[in-house]
Amino acid sequence: MSILVLNLCFKGYVFKGKQRYKIVKGESKVDRNPIIRKCLAIGIILLFVGTCIIPAIAQNTEKPLPASRGNWLYVGGSGPGNYTTIQGAINNANVGDTVFVYDDSSPYYEHVVINKSINLVGENKDTTVIDGNHTGDIIGIFANITSIYGFTIQNSGSGGTAGIEIYESNFCYISSCVIMNNYGGVFIGSSSDNTITKCSLLNNHFGVLLYETNSEEPVERAGNRILWNTIQYNIEGIDFAHGMAWNGGNVVMGNNISCNQQGMGMIMSASNEIAYNELFNNELEGIGLGMCDGGGEGNTIHRNNLILNGGDTQAEDGGGGTNDWDYNHWSDYNGSDNNGDGFGDTPYSVAGDSNAKDNYPLMNLAGWNNQAPNKPTISGSTEQEAGMSDMYYFRAVDSNGDKIFYYIDWGDGTNSGLIGPYSSNYQIMFWHGWSNPGFYVVSAKAIDGWGSESTWSSIVVEVTTITPPIIEGPVKGNVGVNYSYNFTSIDPENHYIYYYIDWGDGSNNSWFGPYESGQKIQAKHSWQKKGNYQIKAKAKDTYNNEGDWGLLRISMPRTVSYHSLFMKFLERFPHAFPILRQILGNKI
Repeated sequence: MSILVLNLCFKGYVFKGKQRYKIVKGESKVDRNPIIRKCLAIGIILLFVGTCIIPAIAQNTEKPLPASRGNWLYVGGSGPGNYTTIQGAINNANVGDTVFVYDDSSPYYEHVVINKSINLVGENKDTTVIDGNHTGDIIGIFANITSIYGFTIQNSGSGGTAGIEIYESNFCYISSCVIMNNYGGVFIGSSSDNTITKCSLLNNHFGVLLYETNSEEPVERAGNRILWNTIQYNIEGIDFAHGMAWNGGNVVMGNNISCNQQGMGMIMSASNEIAYNELFNNELEGIGLGMCDGGGEGNTIHRNNLILNGGDTQAEDGGGGTNDWDYNHWSDYNGSDNNGDGFGDTPYSVAGDSNAKDNYPLMNLAGWNNQAPNKPTISGSTEQEAGMSDMYYFRAVDSNGDKIFYYIDWGDGTNSGLIGPYSSNYQIMFWHGWSNPGFYVVSAKAIDGWGSESTWSSIVVEVTTITPPIIEGPVKGNVGVNYSYNFTSIDPENHYIYYYIDWGDGSNNSWFGPYESGQKIQAKHSWQKKGNYQIKAKAKDTYNNEGDWGLLRISMPRTVSYHSLFMKFLERFPHAFPILRQILGNKI
């Protein structure tokens, strides 16, 4: 059977069946890849168009730089940007920052001045050493709310210098440090509400000294706390010095004060509480209360163990018989307990004043059967609005009747610090609020005067905020036409609400209201140009707590001119068509 083959000639090509032949100088060659060439041409067009699109996309998708370390500065170690000196990091720190010191470059031979509220943290208290090289103060604190944790601080200068000196500064916190071989371990001058806790103060002239000021008027130094430290091998373990100052309302609890020349000396010091301490084998008296121009009265000394101090003088009282010495254990007490109530039948007489007596001397060591407090109960609102504050209540019971400290973690990176002491079963109260919505775990533990800790207790608080407004209305429209939109937001506390509306075209309705929570309100707007717009609205309550934005995207119709787009394409790529002509083997 014969097959009819039709030959066609068209613009330099001969078609025979499905094959195309190009006429070249009287010869013919088969163009075997017409589809591939067309695809290549289309690909080049897309490539040209892509060069217009990709830069615009890249500007919006560029990844941000990694977050910085924020408020942590590092000293020593091998990290990039670490400081070589502690003082250098402190100089560049801001209020609230933490300066973390590695032990790699220890010892640090420095004299550090802290004149802003920061945290200074060592990597390890035994191996992160700051050495004063036997000159001057090693660390001087001249700012409120400063904390130091985790260092060995050694070798200050001679008389009048210290490992750490806190001067005219309040609410400072020194914890977990070894402070040794200094003239003064810690000096606290004209300062209140500072805490020295869980430190070892060894082989200093003074372990801790609260000293006078040169002010012409007496300055009260109240509320300082010396808690759960080891104070040994000093000339004077703790000294409340006399002079033109008033040492009142301080707390000395849970310390091991032993093998010093004098355990504690207090002159012109009133209304202090000394409890739960072990005073053992101090060469002179364990506790000495003096009186100079008045002021050595009204102190409470109870539940301490005074063992083998001062030969025949465990303690001495020069306060005129106004100090309370009850409920201590005395190793040299010779009385008996015939009724078995745990207290001696006759008082223990304290040297120095015929009226100074312990009327209930303990037959056993104080704290011999100590038990940790029960975990605190926590009560208060478990639902709260962001930006507002509520009252929270904490209560713990100590089965031994010991005084209690509290530590509260608010679950938002903040805490109460160590607060107290309070009587057992006494309810304490705190206001607290959270800025951001979410779920927060409020945790608390109790610590008794001996340092024994309860387990944690906790509650979960849900913090909510004003809901983003729901926006209702047409999402398409025409320019110049007024359209109505409804806005609705809910305040979790049912406070009255104000609204702010951004229409997306450079105009807005500033804060207006107030309206009831959940009330649907209406606003009108028109757009004068075609395009796509985003309506944004947010609400705030009468306490100026703002919620997040509510969004609604709308569009005004517009006509797309493909001719205009094509002309812009030709203007950007004038050589595009000659390339296409070459690929297609055609003339345009």
